[in-house]
Amino acid sequence: MNFIRRFLLALAVAALIPNALRAEERALVKSVRIEAPVADVWAAWTTPAGLKAFLSIDSAIELRSGGKYEFHFGPPASAPNRGSEGCTVLSYLPQRMLSFTWNAPPSFPAIRALGPSTFVVLEFTAAGERATDLRLTHLGWREGEDWNAVYAYFNQAWGMVLGALQKAMAPK
Repeated sequence: MNFIRRFLLALAVAALIPNALRAEERALVKSVRIEAPVADVWAAWTTPAGLKAFLSIDSAIELRSGGKYEFHFGPPASAPNRGSEGCTVLSYLPQRMLSFTWNAPPSFPAIRALGPSTFVVLEFTAAGERATDLRLTHLGWREGEDWNAVYAYFNQAWGMVLGALQKAMAPK
């Protein structure tokens, strides 16, 4: 499994970034245990209904390589600055791994203007029958003050997203 994980990450990095080794040096990694089966956690990330259930947002998700992977945080009138417009699914292994391109939020216009220039890999691992270990790795970071600011933003934002998922899927 470890070999497969490294191989898939290397492929995704090579597809998006000329210098894959540099991108792997800077990775934002978050891990969390979700008290729900893998199938439920997978559905939360791969279906519009699942995403709405834990983030209360609309989305456009087409689970296929090259399919849309867009979160819509703002109203339709605020497009193209309401979320992750233009982001796509890179690859997936059902209930094991999902990778997708990602862009900067509108509050970072110089980086956002580049379009989806980073990517996220989600790894789903069963932790018994009723729990899932989820690992989020955000890669593709470039250098510079603006990039450092976007990295800091997502370091906080992904923690909040994973916390919302944990809360939404906690046993009632």
